[in-house]
Amino acid sequence: MACTAQYAGVTVGEAALPLTAYANRCRARLTETARGLVSRAMESAAALGTQPHG
Repeated sequence: MACTAQYAGVTVGEAALPLTAYANRCRARLTETARGLVSRAMESAAALGTQPHG
C-alpha cells in the first residue's frame, strides 16, 4: 500500500480509505485489490481514482 500512497502523494492511512471503497464497490477482498496493485495487474489510478502525484 505504501507504493500506492506514494503514487498518489498521500499517506498510507489516506490511501487505505479509497482502496477499501474500491474493493467494496467491486465486491472484492481488500487483499485481492492490494495483490492486483502490487503485481501491477491493475492501475493505481483505478483504485484511487487519481492521477500520479508529480
